[in-house]
Amino acid sequence: MSLDRRVSKLPRWAQQLIGGLQLEINHLQGLKKAHALLAEADRHWFVIRNDNNWPTEHVRLWVLHPNDPQSICDLGPGDLLLVARARRGDPK
Repeated sequence: MSLDRRVSKLPRWAQQLIGGLQLEINHLQGLKKAHALLAEADRHWFVIRNDNNWPTEHVRLWVLHPNDPQSICDLGPGDLLLVARARRGDPK
């Protein structure tokens, strides 16, 4: 018998409690993945944020490849973009 089927046979309050715990587990797993990325020692991190100081409410960010500019995202009010760059030796 699958876990979902066993949970569906429990009282409603128990199903809701288990559902909340499953959401929390998923959130913690996401944090664990994010922490693993942020903890990489071979990266320099910086943030691009939209603090409402830009001339428009939404700002579109682009990557300019030769002959092929591509929009990568829009930043709205309060948004931020976390960027990682590979370390290339110690900056002087």
